[in-house]
Amino acid sequence: MTDPAVPGRSPVEEHKAHAPTRVRCVVCTVSDSKTPETDTSGRLIRELLVAAGHEVVGHHLVKDEPSQVHAVIHQACAHPSAQVLILTGGTGIAPRDQTFEAIEAKAQSPITLNEANLLGADGQSIENQLASPLRLAATNR
Repeated sequence: MTDPAVPGRSPVEEHKAHAPTRVRCVVCTVSDSKTPETDTSGRLIRELLVAAGHEVVGHHLVKDEPSQVHAVIHQACAHPSAQVLILTGGTGIAPRDQTFEAIEAKAQSPITLNEANLLGADGQSIENQLASPLRLAATNR
């Protein structure tokens, strides 16, 4: 489907044409078992963001407690330069894994987790998404 205002250009192409090429990010790992030394996913996300030209303006490692996740969401939204909050971890099937519910409680719009969220609408891997500017989901303030 193309935007009638721009012949031949889809809404996705139009969005990408106007999107910034670099964003400022906060990365948060949610885990009851990780330490700063063992948080390989948070470290990898930060490294990939920087390698792709983005700026990491903060990072956190919190327990899978809704109050701690809520605090990080609040801090990221209040951060004067943060544009994107990326959360990793806390999504297992154990009763302790409450990250999704904690985020959903703060969301202004419903969140649906499916393969498209994990791979991206175009089927790219997370690494490709990080290397391609603004293919990560961001929340509106």
